[in-house]
Amino acid sequence: MATKSTKKNVKVDSDSEYTGWRVAAMVVDGIFGLFNSNKVYPAFGVIILILVGLVLWRLPETELANLLREFLSLLGKSWGVVFATLILTNATWFLLFRKMRALYQQEIDRLAAIRKELMHDGLKTIAGHRSSNEAENATYILPAKTES
Repeated sequence: MATKSTKKNVKVDSDSEYTGWRVAAMVVDGIFGLFNSNKVYPAFGVIILILVGLVLWRLPETELANLLREFLSLLGKSWGVVFATLILTNATWFLLFRKMRALYQQEIDRLAAIRKELMHDGLKTIAGHRSSNEAENATYILPAKTES
């Protein structure tokens, strides 16, 4: 039998020891990982999906058909508009946050490039700089101007 080493250095001898409890422990580990990385809403979403899955799994088939009919008739009424609005707004927020993250990263990269240029590349000193009270001679290092 081949032994496998997992993340936490727990040896799993074979696939037969990969039981449902081990899978449940890994799912709980993943949910706690979401909480620890400040991703609370996805963690709650996963928990709700697991609970709904358990309820649907344990329901008899006759009751499941009635439940689905009632749910679909509820979606056909005003609740359908609420769910559609909820899905649309969440998708919009997701896209907005992804765009904002990209913009923030571009700004960070731009500022890092300016900082690098100020510290290392093409240094240019300004010899005659006056302070606000004109009593101090100071020199400042500025990057060389580049045409963009």
